[in-house]
Amino acid sequence: MRRNGKVVIKKLEEKARRQVTFSKRRKCLLKKAHELSVLCDVPIGLIIFSQTNKLYDFCSHSTSMENLIMRYRKAKEGHASADHSLHPDHGSKCEEKKESMMREIENLKMNLELYGGHGLNLLTYDDLLRFELQLESSLHNARTRKFEIMHQQQQKEEPKPKGKGKEQGSSWEHLMWQAETQMKMMTSHRQEDDDVMCRQVKDEFPFYGEEQPTRVLQLLRTLPPSPSQPGQL
Repeated sequence: MRRNGKVVIKKLEEKARRQVTFSKRRKCLLKKAHELSVLCDVPIGLIIFSQTNKLYDFCSHSTSMENLIMRYRKAKEGHASADHSLHPDHGSKCEEKKESMMREIENLKMNLELYGGHGLNLLTYDDLLRFELQLESSLHNARTRKFEIMHQQQQKEEPKPKGKGKEQGSSWEHLMWQAETQMKMMTSHRQEDDDVMCRQVKDEFPFYGEEQPTRVLQLLRTLPPSPSQPGQL
């Protein structure tokens, strides 16, 4: 079939026609392979399987099909090794990056569980102290930012009139005073909890003298106070 002067190649639907065409073109292909091998003195190997799984092959007289297959495999392996030699450390670097990302994912999962109140029984006392300070610092930053946003919204919604600058300033100072008061209350409650914990530890582990405190009491007594001012972070 011709379309716009070109022969359209497509599958033949009639089985008998396919068999006749296969026989003719196979013979032509084998003939062309033989001519190319003789004219150019190059080794050529050709393998054909029919629809009935019948094998047809051709090999140049100067070589054998086994040798051609071995040369083909070596050539393919050579190309693969050449491509790999351009980046010899590529595989190891990818593996290291993968392991690093997996560790980071595990750390993020653990942090999410901790912030949700899960897995706290796996932490040591020092880890719990650091986690508590981190939570208090995050809470302080969140509240400070909240009051800043409230102040900005107040300035946008209420344009500053003449003669009322002091009232605007006093309103902002009142908000900051509330933030500082909340932080002081948190510090006070935390100190009370630490005192209760100290008493519980003393009741459970009585000492014979004050000169031999345990490591737990040392940590409790040297616990750093949480920041009470917005700038003390």
